[in-house]
Amino acid sequence: MLFPLFAIGEKMKGYMIFTGTELLLGKTLNTNSQFLTSIFAEIGIDLHKIVTVGDNAKRIIEVLNEVPSDVDVVFLNGGLGPTEDDLTKEALLEFLNLDAVYHQPTLDKILKRVGKKGLSGDLKVAEIPEGSIAFYNDAGVAPGSVVAKNGKHYFLTPGPPEELSSLMKNKIVPYLKENMIGTEKIYSRTLKFAGIGESKAEEKIRDLIKASNPSVAPTIKEGEIHFRVTAKGEDCKKLEVMVDEVSDKIIERLEDYYFGVDDESLESLVAEKLVRKGLKIAIAESCTGGLLSNTFTNIPGSSEFFDRAYITYSNMAKIEELNVNKSTLEQYGAVSENTAIEMAEGVFAKTNVDLAISITGIAGPSGGTIDKPVGLVYIAFKYNKQISVVTRIFSGNRLEIKNKVVKFILFEILRKLKED
Repeated sequence: MLFPLFAIGEKMKGYMIFTGTELLLGKTLNTNSQFLTSIFAEIGIDLHKIVTVGDNAKRIIEVLNEVPSDVDVVFLNGGLGPTEDDLTKEALLEFLNLDAVYHQPTLDKILKRVGKKGLSGDLKVAEIPEGSIAFYNDAGVAPGSVVAKNGKHYFLTPGPPEELSSLMKNKIVPYLKENMIGTEKIYSRTLKFAGIGESKAEEKIRDLIKASNPSVAPTIKEGEIHFRVTAKGEDCKKLEVMVDEVSDKIIERLEDYYFGVDDESLESLVAEKLVRKGLKIAIAESCTGGLLSNTFTNIPGSSEFFDRAYITYSNMAKIEELNVNKSTLEQYGAVSENTAIEMAEGVFAKTNVDLAISITGIAGPSGGTIDKPVGLVYIAFKYNKQISVVTRIFSGNRLEIKNKVVKFILFEILRKLKED
């Protein structure tokens, strides 16, 4: 049968329900929330509310009852697995007074994997609401689905982030776009910045953020700030012009921190410029423990620009591998400008690359003092036979600090290459 089409326009509202007791206990970071909200913004669904509820069918139903009458799309995420505490689908079926039916392609996948023995839990995963449209899960087992009832469209989506991402990008978003009714179109672009704090960046474009069409929505990543510029209207060419005009204003005000757009990443842009210039780099890492090196080697073809890395975590490693003077460590400490300089000089002397980088700091959560707090990092660059040191204090937990340091260094490399 034909599934009811629906319009996504200015007044279309969305509602998100995330299920999982682990989310309420703080044991799992809800990255799906950030991902789905960005998808909603991109396709033009105005998000009304986000609710998190534990693995309890009665409470899930209570939340479903609280969804306002003018909400058009309800996304339920998580709780589609085979265990007893995966109750999202069952709660929705009870709420809508629907029966479950098997999604045959998923059932075939399960039978192929585990056979016909002990399937009571496994078969449950293949169930979808009667009358719904299913979205086959290429990255996992539990399918997504959408069912229309009570003037709303209820979407069931799997909890694992990689499965949700695959399903949304490859199945659900195309479905939503294909089934939009009306003449309104949406055009968006994401501008990316680094090396500046969130509040400072937003202050510079506060008037643009307050505008409604095009809208400007900030998204914070670790070490980066993204601004999605979205325009709505009927003329595609006019929408592109509108987004161009606002994008130009944002970039003009934040020019010193701008690095890319949409799918461009800091590491790929840095790699591209290094290859184009025929430059080689080598790194000495202490507090980041190889994270910067790992970031570079994740890029296909990184051997064209990446020479080697030294993970000199201890003082002895700095002395033996990079020829850092013992007296420097005793007088200034491992976390100091002097040590960072000698580390970079040591890398440069041992490799003779074009760009040598060293990193030393305090990632925490312990080890900080009044003079040298947690988050203090010294980064030395040996480039064009000149040495320079950047000192920054980064906030966050241990992993967040390490990630922010890496992003900051990538942006600094990009800045130096542009200046050159």
